[in-house]
Amino acid sequence: MGEEIALSWTDEEEAKFKALAQLNAPSSGRNFWKRLQLLFQPKGRKELVSYYFNCFLLSHRCYRNRIIPKNIDSDDDEET
Repeated sequence: MGEEIALSWTDEEEAKFKALAQLNAPSSGRNFWKRLQLLFQPKGRKELVSYYFNCFLLSHRCYRNRIIPKNIDSDDDEET
């Protein structure tokens, strides 16, 4: 499912999404979803949520698991 969703996003959109997610982590208290909707107006909320959970989070976890496999912390969004 994630592959199909990822194919509908350009490399530029993915880079923007990643940058915004790192600056405005959902746990930061900022309105992460509102900022996403402003930046990606052509995409609907459903598509943004789907990309976040099916592509972005999985990719982020895979990266973190490869880099620091002995110190895995799934609540690391505060530090990124």
